[in-house]
Amino acid sequence: MSSFPLVQDSISAAGSNQATALALKLVNYARITTCTSGQGVMLPANAPPAWAITVNNQGASGLTVYPQVGGTLNTLAQNAGILIPPNQSLDFKTPDGYLWYTTSINQSTGKNMVSLGATATILPSQAGSVWRLDQSAAFTITLPSVGVTGAQYDFWIETSAANAITISAPTAVFNGTLSIDIAAGSVAVLASNHTNIVFSASNLKGSHLKVIDMGTWYGVEGHSKIVSGFTVS
Repeated sequence: MSSFPLVQDSISAAGSNQATALALKLVNYARITTCTSGQGVMLPANAPPAWAITVNNQGASGLTVYPQVGGTLNTLAQNAGILIPPNQSLDFKTPDGYLWYTTSINQSTGKNMVSLGATATILPSQAGSVWRLDQSAAFTITLPSVGVTGAQYDFWIETSAANAITISAPTAVFNGTLSIDIAAGSVAVLASNHTNIVFSASNLKGSHLKVIDMGTWYGVEGHSKIVSGFTVS
């Protein structure tokens, strides 16, 4: 048997959920070259114990990677997928063919600009990216658990937003200051032990939020270009 890694190249992602995603072959390296918004791939079925596969996304949009039916990724719910931004790779390893764990992600040179317009869970290893929010519908972005002190996540509104975008920290709290514009100047909305920050509907291009992992909580600072641009809960 060859000792060279098995490769599946020039792949087109497919579907919009686990059932319709493209099923990857039993390979060690899969390069996706075509991926539009919402499309994905499914990890190989019947992988032997200790199998490893690197999934590289060279598509134009974020790629959702799902486990095989009945499988899990890290601590996510069964069958739930995770997002690989464009121009990044994620390594998956399995001890038994059903549980998969991510081990590393390779950032592009400098800060990677990632377009995001749908509900997603961000990985700690994706810290340092700039997330460009280009929404057509309301959606939620879930941050990872705190503990990677100094990790930073930057979110920017790319175009005038018709619907609300929620940034959620389910295992920690936000503390910081969010400024909003009014005719008489700028005022502040305080995030104090809150778990959700919402870019309100109708935010303008250039509104932004910076989130920093402080070890046990998230520090935030943000600016919205409209009145009532942020709400917290």
